[in-house]
Amino acid sequence: MDSRFHDKIARKFLPEDVESEVKVGNSRLDFRFNNKWIEVKGSVS
Repeated sequence: MDSRFHDKIARKFLPEDVESEVKVGNSRLDFRFNNKWIEVKGSVS
């Protein structure tokens, strides 16, 4: 599974002004929008 594509797919469903790869302390979260944090995960079935 190539996890580089999950963020690109999620971005198609999020508003244009969403912040990407937001640093929080020593961590990085995928998106922030309206003070809400969004972490994208993927799975293979």
